[in-house]
Amino acid sequence: MDEAFEAAIKSKAFKGKGPPIIATLRVMVLDAYCDKPWGWKPYYAPIYDEHGDRCGNELVVEPPDLGELHEDAKDRKLLELVRAELKQGRKCCIFAQYVGVHDVRPKLLNMFKGAEIKVMAMPDSVGAKEREEWIETHAADMDVFIVQPKKVQTGLDLIQFPSLFWYQTGYSTHVLRQASARARRPTQTLPCKVFYLYYKGTMQEQAMSLMGEKEAASQALEGVFDTGALRAMMNGGSDDDVMSALANSLNKRADAKAAWAGLEKSDFCSRQVERPIQIQSSCSEFLF
Repeated sequence: MDEAFEAAIKSKAFKGKGPPIIATLRVMVLDAYCDKPWGWKPYYAPIYDEHGDRCGNELVVEPPDLGELHEDAKDRKLLELVRAELKQGRKCCIFAQYVGVHDVRPKLLNMFKGAEIKVMAMPDSVGAKEREEWIETHAADMDVFIVQPKKVQTGLDLIQFPSLFWYQTGYSTHVLRQASARARRPTQTLPCKVFYLYYKGTMQEQAMSLMGEKEAASQALEGVFDTGALRAMMNGGSDDDVMSALANSLNKRADAKAAWAGLEKSDFCSRQVERPIQIQSSCSEFLF
């Protein structure tokens, strides 16, 4: 699929400029498809004549359908980690970014119910003013809580769920930072953990790498500097340019672990590296 999008960007170019929509689709489709590889439509690119006028469309790619509710490596890892947390008496909250056309919540609900784990997802009909009450009402009935991160990023506490899982991160470091702190509140009595899951060598790792650089840039504004932070600031540190940065760096090799490695020095949570894949402290634990 990635090769098809790349070829379309090159072949559909007119006077050195390809249709911007293809690059945007390349980012979004390759990210979301990893977690929901079914129910996708074919994608087309506009065709231009020698004068630069649009004269039709041509198929770029039709994402393969791997079957409804298809589960893969990240799903199995998520289930493994959640089971381990629940054995320690730690309830879990799972952040799912895509809840629209390519909604991953039905798959996650099916997976946890099949594993006989009490799970619930916050309905889209629950308004902002009712969300805190909804969580308090249903917290006792679920060990796993699935929610879109923007719905809880501010004003809500997730004290009952000390283990937070980013199943999908999205592209906003502001949302990521705010939602990651929902369990780490003044009244929390348990150590808090935050897990990030992604598929290595895919768009998801590209996004995690850039998010790490943007987070470093955000911390630099708070007085915590490293070379990653300086590089990110020079490239633009706002959340809004993550999508464009992804589109411009698709052919570069990304290393999400390296991008996040410098953040263990941050006062954000005073964490330190214990082993290569785990950044841990008594306050928060970041696992890749």
